[in-house]
Amino acid sequence: LAGARLESLRTVTDAGASTYGNLNPSLHLSYDLGRKRTLKASLTRSLQRPDAADLNPNRLYVDAQNSTVGDPRLKPQRVAAAEAEYDYSGDALTWSVTAYARASDGTVSDYSYPDADTLLTTKRHSGRGRSRGLAADASGQHGKLSWRAGANLFHARLQTQDIDGVL
Repeated sequence: LAGARLESLRTVTDAGASTYGNLNPSLHLSYDLGRKRTLKASLTRSLQRPDAADLNPNRLYVDAQNSTVGDPRLKPQRVAAAEAEYDYSGDALTWSVTAYARASDGTVSDYSYPDADTLLTTKRHSGRGRSRGLAADASGQHGKLSWRAGANLFHARLQTQDIDGVL
């Protein structure tokens, strides 16, 4: 199964406008190995949009020392993912093992600095993230008793800019 989604979005506020577009392709493969076993693989690229509060340009006072403000020009972060999965689906036992790798660029993170008489926190594009791992899930049934277990072993790395904007 192959596909692509074309996105285009324009956000306009009193503080400015932001426009972005992106082509997000995806590829999903599945192969039946027989005897209730399946091998799956996928490659995807997508956008992870900021929350609406992250785009709000109006200052919000959290307390006497802290305030927040959004950035209406904030663009989504780009995410690419690759996964390979092996599934077994028996009558009383089902399990799967998935290896994955994900990368994000234009990662949105908090940025705080002193402003007038408060510490102002906003969002900005400040780096990239990388993760990879191995996930396993199993479920089964014995009579009226059903059970499910899962585990995820992973490594994640987030590189962010320092105060001067250097990675």
